Amino acid sequence: MFKHFHENKVEIASAITKPFPFLMSLQDRGFISEQKFQTRPQKKCKTLDAAGKVVYDILSDLQKKFSLPLLQVIFSTTHLKAYPDLKETMRSFLDGNYSSHLLQRIQDKFHLFVHSSLVNS
Repeated sequence: MFKHFHENKVEIASAITKPFPFLMSLQDRGFISEQKFQTRPQKKCKTLDAAGKVVYDILSDLQKKFSLPLLQVIFSTTHLKAYPDLKETMRSFLDGNYSSHLLQRIQDKFHLFVHSSLVNS
């Protein structure tokens, strides 16, 4: 699943067309530090390309903290409504074939989360 996240950062970043609510959600949940958030990367997001670059850089930093809770924030119902293009990328996570037992458990939990997100969006 980590590899899939790593390989799909561009797709995720491309779907994020504006900084709010994405960057604020990451900061509120502790994925972006207060110090990093204080640099106000959202001010750099004046164009779609700039927004994508800022989000890509943040996702690159966040891959060091890769976890199911991170995916749950990225693909939250709020984000799926704000950024409809995220739905396709989220579905691609469901198509993965992860072999280890731990990753299978994470994938199962993620499937439940995704299913409830799709039903509610």
